[in-house]
Amino acid sequence: MIAIANHTHYQVPHKLVKTVLNKSCRVLKIKATELSVVFVTSAEIRKLNQTYRRQDKPTDVLSFVYCYKRGTLDGEIIICYKLTQRNAEKYRQSVNQEISRLLVHSLLHLIGYDHKETCSAKKMEALENKLINL
Repeated sequence: MIAIANHTHYQVPHKLVKTVLNKSCRVLKIKATELSVVFVTSAEIRKLNQTYRRQDKPTDVLSFVYCYKRGTLDGEIIICYKLTQRNAEKYRQSVNQEISRLLVHSLLHLIGYDHKETCSAKKMEALENKLINL
C-alpha cells in the first residue's frame, strides 16, 4: 500500500507517485506493504534533517526504512516540494521528472543501496536510470 500526504500548498501528483513506485517495486520484486510518501515544507524537512542526520539545513529528500526483508518493504519517503522545484529548474527538467528521480533514488536507499563509495554509487546510478526510464 502506498499512502501519500501533502503538508504543503502545492499540487502533488498522486498518480505519478503511485505509478513510479508501483512500477519500480515490480521491477525490483518488492512488495511495498506500507510505503508512505510525504511532501513537506523547507522548515519541516530542515527539522527532520537536523534530528535524524545532524545537518541543520533543508534537503530535497529523506528516506526511512522501518522494515525490509524477504522482498517486503515498510518505509517512508519525505520530499521537500520547494527544493524539488528548485532542483527541477537547476537541472532543466519538469517538477514531475525530479519527483520521479527522488522517488526512485529514495526507494533504492530503502532497500539498501548506497552511494558513499564509487562502486556502490555506479551500481545505484545505473539501476536508478533504468527505473526512471521505464
